[in-house]
Parts: sequence; structure tokens; C-alpha cells
Amino acid sequence: MKIYKNSISNELMTDIVTDINKVLQENVWQTNVSQWDGSVTRFNSGGVVTFATIEDPIRSRLIEELGDKLPEPKDNLNIRYFVWHRLSNISCHDDGIHNYGATLYLNDYWHIDWGGTFLWEDKNTREWKALNPEMKTLVVNDEKEMHGVSVISAGAPRNRYSIQIFSARETDDGWVNMEDMGDVERRGFEEQFVQQEDITRETMLEIEYQINAEESGELR
Repeated sequence: MKIYKNSISNELMTDIVTDINKVLQENVWQTNVSQWDGSVTRFNSGGVVTFATIEDPIRSRLIEELGDKLPEPKDNLNIRYFVWHRLSNISCHDDGIHNYGATLYLNDYWHIDWGGTFLWEDKNTREWKALNPEMKTLVVNDEKEMHGVSVISAGAPRNRYSIQIFSARETDDGWVNMEDMGDVERRGFEEQFVQQEDITRETMLEIEYQINAEESGELR
């Protein structure tokens, strides 16, 4: 996991705040309830995450300023505002369906007691680490490390804001935008890559979860 503090300029950060406040008034938002795959919602706490596509000029300015902090390829990046509401979280996963994923934090202040902590398992040491969101900090997951976000407290006085960047994978049929797929179509695409790659740690955890659930009688 690569972490870059002060990854963008103050000027761009100010313009992002202005832009997201404008976009919040528009009917362009989707939710994790309808869009997220079951692999990242299996331990969902019940909260809602909303997200909307970032348009130019903010999009192009982000790519320009983040520059070499973002790995290749940059040909087809999915860049969105994410709003993490109270009681929202995301189960541990490794972004295996993308080339890589990145997060840029937007809140000017975030207290650790509010939850929403970024958690990841170091690929080399297998130790779990934690990061409290900090404005303009960029986190890049380009090694398929397991990670997630802890539950945001019901008492948090504000929403948690971030920008999520994903590099779409390429197939013989061209670039694939996972976020625009339905659940069935997305699972079919994922299965293609499971056959082509080594089994990831996320897959192993999913298998273990299914076995434990069956043994405990939770699956019917």
C-alpha cells in the first residue's frame, strides 16, 4: 500500500469542495445497495454509501496533479466522489477486479472515534495496519492487498468524503467498466480472471467464510 500526503494542491482541493457541494444537489448519485457486489457487502453494517462520477475539468486536473503517483495504465480510469454516511462500511477485499484502486481523502478533519478507519493487511508482513482519513492524503493499492473501511459511528457529526479511483481492466473486447455492470454480468466477468490468475487472498477468505457458514447452518 502506497501512501502520499498532500498529494494535490490547495487550489485543486478548494475547487473539489466547491464541485462536490454542487454535485450533491444533483440527481446523479448511485448507492452501494444496488451497485456493490456481495463480496464487499457480506458484513455490511446497514449504512449507505453514495457515489457520483467526477466530470471535467476536475477529473483531468486530478489525473494531472496526481501524475506518477498513479500507476499505469491510466487510459480508462473510473473516478468518483464517495459519500460514506453513518453506519456505512465496506468488507475486506483486494480490488482484484481492477488493475489497481486509489483513495483520496477530502474531509478537513476526521476524528478517529468517528470510525471510517482505513484498514489493510501488509502483503509482506501479514500485519494489519490502520490509517485515519486526512485531507489530501492519497492511498494507492497496486499490489492487491486486502483492505476495508470500518463502520462509521452513528454519532459521527458529518459524513466521510473521498474520491475513489479505479483502473479498469482490459479484455479482448476492450475496456471494462465494472461499476456499470449488473451483479450477474459482473460476476461472470470476475470468473474469467479467476481462471487466468492465481487465487487471491480475498478468494480464499470467501471460501473460508462459505465453509464456516455451511458448518454453522447459516446457509440454507
